[in-house]
Amino acid sequence: MMISTEKFSDLFHCGHGRCAVILENAADVSIYRATVLEGCRRNFAYDAQCEGTRARYVYRLTKFFDDRSVFVEEACGAFDKIEDRWGWEFYHLCDLLALFACEGIRTAADALLKKYGELRDILILKNEFTMIDSDREHFNHIAAKILEFCGIEGFSAVTADIGKIISKNPHYDGDDFDAFEFNAKQFLGEETVELVLEDSRNEMTLLYRESMKKTHEKYRAAAEVMKAQSSRRRPPEKEDVFDVPALLETLNAASACYDDGYGSGHHGACSDLIRAREKGYDVPDEALLRIYETTLCSCCRYEAVKLLGEAGRLTCDMIKECGNDCYEHTRNLIKEYEK
Repeated sequence: MMISTEKFSDLFHCGHGRCAVILENAADVSIYRATVLEGCRRNFAYDAQCEGTRARYVYRLTKFFDDRSVFVEEACGAFDKIEDRWGWEFYHLCDLLALFACEGIRTAADALLKKYGELRDILILKNEFTMIDSDREHFNHIAAKILEFCGIEGFSAVTADIGKIISKNPHYDGDDFDAFEFNAKQFLGEETVELVLEDSRNEMTLLYRESMKKTHEKYRAAAEVMKAQSSRRRPPEKEDVFDVPALLETLNAASACYDDGYGSGHHGACSDLIRAREKGYDVPDEALLRIYETTLCSCCRYEAVKLLGEAGRLTCDMIKECGNDCYEHTRNLIKEYEK
């Protein structure tokens, strides 16, 4: 199966699973290398906060190429030079390099460890803060990723470093690193994490442990307050009304665009048509198929796939494509159709 590089690029930006099918069957995958390299420089998720990064998607596509070193080098170079402190490129490249590092690719591991050290040193000395501390958030993320290829040894090293940060910089305490501990427990297991902390005799790790205990006590108290508040009655939600003909016209006329607002343009039409279908409006299957083909938002594609599955409109080709989609929920959903 061969298609133009332009069409492949469009599908790639959507995170569409058809890219993997194309590479699997292509006589010459090299014509698509430049597009996959793009994914080693930036994150193409429409809304990464909801979708997550495209790291695993890009990583899987690199496996169709014989020489994968070029992808690792591209990601390492982009990660080293990254300047965007507020966007999602950091998380995407961090996730991608961690996948390469788990293969034993040393250059990827070194790039992550270098950036980790830089962020640790920034937090120790930092004395100017804004509402969002991107340096701390980046540190938490990369620290958790290091566990994926350094395991328990990495956990011990990171907890000691966090203890050092807390001891050197009075701005920080356990609250600031709860995201790391949560991910550590998810990856290593809560029992393993507790055992490592209990057995440690490292002064900085012990400081980390005590700081985290205070954080856990604070969260338990906050949870009780939230539980009490959630029992209060809430006003009923306003019923949505959809102009399906107008939405269909927008869907067919507008092109998918990263600059779309959430309630306007191609993406707005996609999300509203999906909700309208779920509410019982007469939205044709063809509209869902167009959403499946064209949306940049993998969440919308997931919802379209779910509705198409319920309508019995998923083909064998679509099922295979969905098994390679960038969105984990789509890959999981389609498993019931692969049997």
